[in-house]
Amino acid sequence: MKYIIILLALLLSTLTFANSGTIEISGFIKNSTFDTVSIKSISNATIESAEVDPKGNFNLKLSLEKGFYLLKYGRESVYIYVYPNDKLEISFDAKIFNKTLYFSGDGAQRNNYLVHKAQLMEKMTEDINSFYDVSETKYLENLLGVKERLQKELKQIDVEPYFMEDEEKSLQYNYLLSIQNFKTSYTYYLGKEIELSNNFYSELKGVDLRNMQDYKWQPYYYYLVNSIWSKRINKEVGFKNMSTKLLEIKEEEVINSVFNGFYSQITRDKAKAKDYFKLIKKYSTSKEYIAAAKKQMESLFLISKGDVSPSFTYKDIKKKEVSLSDFKGKLIYMDVWATWCAPCKKQIPYLQKLEEYFDGQDIVFISISVDKIKAYENWENMVREQELGGIQLFADNSFDSPFMKAYGINSIPRFIIVDKDGNVYDDKAPSPSFEKTKVLLEQLLK
Repeated sequence: MKYIIILLALLLSTLTFANSGTIEISGFIKNSTFDTVSIKSISNATIESAEVDPKGNFNLKLSLEKGFYLLKYGRESVYIYVYPNDKLEISFDAKIFNKTLYFSGDGAQRNNYLVHKAQLMEKMTEDINSFYDVSETKYLENLLGVKERLQKELKQIDVEPYFMEDEEKSLQYNYLLSIQNFKTSYTYYLGKEIELSNNFYSELKGVDLRNMQDYKWQPYYYYLVNSIWSKRINKEVGFKNMSTKLLEIKEEEVINSVFNGFYSQITRDKAKAKDYFKLIKKYSTSKEYIAAAKKQMESLFLISKGDVSPSFTYKDIKKKEVSLSDFKGKLIYMDVWATWCAPCKKQIPYLQKLEEYFDGQDIVFISISVDKIKAYENWENMVREQELGGIQLFADNSFDSPFMKAYGINSIPRFIIVDKDGNVYDDKAPSPSFEKTKVLLEQLLK
């Protein structure tokens, strides 16, 4: 028996060693605007960073276990999958990251598949109405269609069995996560509530929330577990009940991750925001986190309906200075966005439809980019190439612009309505994709 134990220990040691080792990642970035490229864990913790030289080259050499990681450049990020002894070479144009990202070298096949997968998922879900504004049965059919399409793509490439196994699991977790988040997505994209049958969630009932191996290595399982616990806590009424539910989580990694998400819950529902802030104050040992949460709480009370709107003076695409006060006497619908923000870009077609519908009426549409100054050319190219309408402005100092601070804007997209007298009507207005937005603007114009 002793020899069996020794052999088993040696085998486990060998397997662990085989699944971890040195990985080299080098690359070239055309039109580079940021100084570093980083490799992060799926929980967004930085593992290693490399400087990008003036010519756009970078090199990373690090020891990693096999699995999924995030490659981060500026505001852009993409999942990669690495295995010991991989020597990956990456190239992309910073102006059009998603369309030009390409891998070569050892491990390239699986990573080019992941890039293609991300592009396919974006394309198959870009029509918000046909994908989300459907019955629960049709939505499940849509999800299954995406999953099956990606499985078909996966089978067509020559990849290692271990990646095939992990990616099949990833596709299933993504499917389950999309079921879990349907109600939230429906409201987020369409501005409407939807009631779902108990049967809709039947496939989630058997999910093991304590699989810490998958929690570490499977991105969609990580998000799924966090989402389930976050919604359970959010359902509770009052600080005491929310606190009790939080402490039901037994895994330290999960409780920390869910707890870190409380900051993003300090939003428009001020009563609920206060409960989340109490949780942060009670359980956080980080003075910085508590201070940031306090600042976020204070931002909820900065602007009230009927207040005179804070003003701005920004330059438009032709470098002409434009101020909010220039439009007094007109209804104003503002969109605060950035070129790196995927949800922002999803709203653009709907914003364009609103602009077209209200053409010639007493309303002005203003889009303000909070891109960093380094990304100015990206913004300029996108505005021109996609022929973005309305008044396109570039904030003078991204999120640190006085106008952004006055409105407490620290996440985007953000929409604001200012009435004809220059007063705030709604500092967190509904998105362009919401049908109620058009109705509301029509009412205000009357």
